Amino acid sequence: LEVADTGIGISEEKLATLFRPFVQADHSTTRRYGGSGLGLAISKGLVGLMGGSIEARSEAGAGSTFVAHVRLKAAAAIPPAKAATKFRAAKLRLAKGPTLRALVVDDDPVNRRVASALLAELGIGATEVATGGAAIDELGRAGYDLVLMDCSMPGMDGFETTRAIRGGAAGVLDPRTPIVAMTARSQSSDMEAALEAGMDDYLAKPITLAAVEEILDRLFARSRAAGPEGRGRGEEASAFDADAYSERYESSPEIGREILEVFLSQTRPILEEAARAAEAGDSGLVEQRVHRLKGTTGTVGGMRAARAAQEVLEIAARKPLLEAPEAAKALAEPMVKLGAEIAALEAEIRRYLEK
Repeated sequence: LEVADTGIGISEEKLATLFRPFVQADHSTTRRYGGSGLGLAISKGLVGLMGGSIEARSEAGAGSTFVAHVRLKAAAAIPPAKAATKFRAAKLRLAKGPTLRALVVDDDPVNRRVASALLAELGIGATEVATGGAAIDELGRAGYDLVLMDCSMPGMDGFETTRAIRGGAAGVLDPRTPIVAMTARSQSSDMEAALEAGMDDYLAKPITLAAVEEILDRLFARSRAAGPEGRGRGEEASAFDADAYSERYESSPEIGREILEVFLSQTRPILEEAARAAEAGDSGLVEQRVHRLKGTTGTVGGMRAARAAQEVLEIAARKPLLEAPEAAKALAEPMVKLGAEIAALEAEIRRYLEK
């Protein structure tokens, strides 16, 4: 590291003592320019702690050059525009679509304001409420594209609130509105509890702009995969996007592997429960279980399975119009497809974990 100036310079005889504490080349310097004579001594100490050295070259009236030699480990190469590109891509997606609205649910006013400010940076308007009950009331009054839900609120917590929303009896306009958990706890068991309650994804506090962008990326990807224009495409794609998953958990691969292991341990029982409910024509139970499967498969990058789950949900959502035998018949083929996609996803995840 080299730093040069065009200042008053230092005579050769003064250079030898320059790095001693409280030493200046000219005693009049303190009066004329300020300073205590400690800056270079501190710099030498810091460079020494890093196993390096520091030297000075100068000539009176001609400026000075200071050079620090430090041996550092090479950092992994990162494309310079990677972070900026990701941010611009999220902004572009939002700019092309309609104005998005989010509901922020948290009993702490500071947390609410932070979440709203981060959403505003991405062009998303936010409404804030402090309780689970208020969230249900607001979702019954207006439609939202996203809910950020604190998990640990007093009274009705985020899990109970989410279950009430998903159950359909709370009177909200859209029980399938995406809900993202916000919690200070970040264990894999906390993510599992959030998904069990019917939440779609998970944000660990303190939340950051990058984390919110990543969540939106995943939610948008699921929406595109499950939407009508996504169904005709990507059928040949892999059941599990291993590269994207590795990149997402590049800084914490052990957590990424743990999430996949939890996914493998819980998915098959949920699928079997949904299949039994479908055979019985219980559309309500099918909707509850398959909604969870859609969220978990999307979270781990299984977009083909998430598409198949969406097809089941669209049929299950017509439960007021179908008697049990009709529902069982209508759900049979989509459930077989969902089972096949989840089996393919499980197989690819197991291969990924064996590497």
